[in-house]
Amino acid sequence: MASINSPHLSFIKTPFEAQFLRQFDGPQLGSLFIDRGEEGCYVFALHVDFFNLEGLNIHGASTSCGIISMACLNLLVDIRYKPENMYVVGIIPGLKQPSLENLNHYIQPLINDLVDAWQCSIKFSKMACYPHGQLTCSAVAPVVCDLPATRHIASMAGVGSHFYCSACNCYHKSTCGRVDFEKWEPRNKVTLREYAEQWRDAATSSEHERLFKAHGVRYSELWRLPYWDPSQQLVIDPMHCILEGLAQHHI
Repeated sequence: MASINSPHLSFIKTPFEAQFLRQFDGPQLGSLFIDRGEEGCYVFALHVDFFNLEGLNIHGASTSCGIISMACLNLLVDIRYKPENMYVVGIIPGLKQPSLENLNHYIQPLINDLVDAWQCSIKFSKMACYPHGQLTCSAVAPVVCDLPATRHIASMAGVGSHFYCSACNCYHKSTCGRVDFEKWEPRNKVTLREYAEQWRDAATSSEHERLFKAHGVRYSELWRLPYWDPSQQLVIDPMHCILEGLAQHHI
């Protein structure tokens, strides 16, 4: 548990030095994910993005195809995103994006594997540095997408709704420009999970609509991961947030 009490670093060289992973609880109660002894711990970034199959045109996107991929954050940054080191989980066929919570059907097989990798661990019979094999535990740390895709994969209300922030409890579009950040309260993952499970268990479409209107949350397959916390793990990718000059729409 020394990672929790160690001082914050002014410069982060690896993801494992970041505060989130230093305080990330492991599968066993009272243990940290990074303190697993001889067992390997692997952390991944999950990406979901959609592309216009016909390229850019003056009429905007008319067709859309998606990709689900993962990058292993254990790798050094200069090789982490090379094509041979990326894991292409699946392709989401067009011609339109899956509506509402239907993206769950595409990520469900991946979540099945991630649940097993977290709860049961996975034994690899042979690895480059472990010729006799190694028991490993894996987790997704950030889910990195553009702003619409983060809300889509998390099954949360869009940025144009009254629930415009996935990280805090700021509510109603009329408060979108508020700057009293000292009063912003983080969204509670326990409460969000309760809302999502209420939506999942609702018997009728009208009940689904009522719950979503009240809480801005539908059920996502990501909630099957015991550690899932959208307020901390949803990350807007730098290309959309900074390089394309859209930061003002992402905060």
